[in-house]
Amino acid sequence: MRRLGSRGPEISVVGFGAWEAGGEYWGPNESDEAVIRAIHAGLDAGMNWIDTAEIYGGGRSEELVGRAAAGRRDGVLIFTKVAPDDEGSGIRQDEIRGAIRGSLRRLGVDHVDLYQIHWPDDRIPIEESWGAMCELQDQGLARDIGVSNVDRELVERCLAIRVPASVQNLCSLVSPQDRGELIPWLAERGIA
Repeated sequence: MRRLGSRGPEISVVGFGAWEAGGEYWGPNESDEAVIRAIHAGLDAGMNWIDTAEIYGGGRSEELVGRAAAGRRDGVLIFTKVAPDDEGSGIRQDEIRGAIRGSLRRLGVDHVDLYQIHWPDDRIPIEESWGAMCELQDQGLARDIGVSNVDRELVERCLAIRVPASVQNLCSLVSPQDRGELIPWLAERGIA
């Protein structure tokens, strides 16, 4: 287990990524029930969080995650993301406000545990988007907020407003670039 940010909940080191739930990027799912069984298997194995996004499966992933988490909500943390308007709802202030409501409706919950900006939009200052995310946190619609697919400079701009709980970037054996500098820098600031 690790802490999400400096004050967030304890989360399992491995969570359930629901990118393909309800989508067809890697081919169609066997059935909705198979997706829900897979999520339940992950939770039964000790995972305590599910990561999804408004764009995964055109919102279908959030619906399936909501169904899988129903009845287990006390022990399951739900993370989702809002994307720029080339694929998602958009990350302008008013678009983020509408996007969270759509996600909450699809998930069947009154708040999410982590809400993230899926990736930045060069047409919109991160300060506008991040300010909207802070409002959602202040309203209790998202317990924690974070960013995804960003560099250090964008994180520093967010830090001037509020410390993100998380930065979710691509990091693997194939894409290890953040391991050397960004991840240690984030850890020093209490950012997961």
